[in-house]
Amino acid sequence: MKLFFIDDSGDIGKKSQGSLTRYYILGGLIIESEAWSPLKESLNKIKEYHNLDPDRQIKWTYVGSPSKNIDDNPLAKLSIGQKIDFAKEVLHLISRNIENKVLFQISDKETLYKLERIKKPRHIFNETYELLAEKFELFLAPESSMTTDVGVMIMENLTDNVRDERIKRIAVQLEKEGTIARELKHIIETVLYVPLENSTGIQLANFCMGAIARYLEHGDDKYINIIWKNIPIELGHPDSLTMERIISRMIGISPNKRIK
Repeated sequence: MKLFFIDDSGDIGKKSQGSLTRYYILGGLIIESEAWSPLKESLNKIKEYHNLDPDRQIKWTYVGSPSKNIDDNPLAKLSIGQKIDFAKEVLHLISRNIENKVLFQISDKETLYKLERIKKPRHIFNETYELLAEKFELFLAPESSMTTDVGVMIMENLTDNVRDERIKRIAVQLEKEGTIARELKHIIETVLYVPLENSTGIQLANFCMGAIARYLEHGDDKYINIIWKNIPIELGHPDSLTMERIISRMIGISPNKRIK
């Protein structure tokens, strides 16, 4: 069974309302269920090597944070160079096993907000989530293969009950009705929620999305290059493609009205 740990980067708001990002990215890390324990052990070793509490959660934002307060940022005592090394080590932990896959959906908000059906920030999330679920289904059951698998989507449990309930509603609807393009027969249950501080998978997913956002928003490819080979080939990653072209394939817009 595949475990798909999901996080996001950016926001779903409009630029006119204060949003600082053009892109909203939703996705994360797909692993085999038996790979979870070795990943957790290896991540803890990386934390310990840098004199960090292995039980303390890590986030991508800590890498670039100027905060010197250890209570706010567990990486506060590291130099800028050490923070960069730490981020690279976390991403190399993922890339060492080619069976670990990085799957994501990018929404270009500037384009989407011009569409008649996209009126509210939640419409951005709904569109992005549905397209991501569609990609996960295709990953589990490739059209060109007789071999299939099952998987579960796992997200961080937030204190925003309205957000969590909205995601559950979308997940239940997709489970029953599928997307416009396909039924989701291989994604089991609805979304599962776990606390970030207790989830190795969500923390790793967070770093994956941070690496992709860093490339999209700033053109910095030193992080995404590490996990480049872990993007599923069947979803558009032959070696002949440039990074710009594979990223463009991950920016999807449905031609039809999606879940509201």
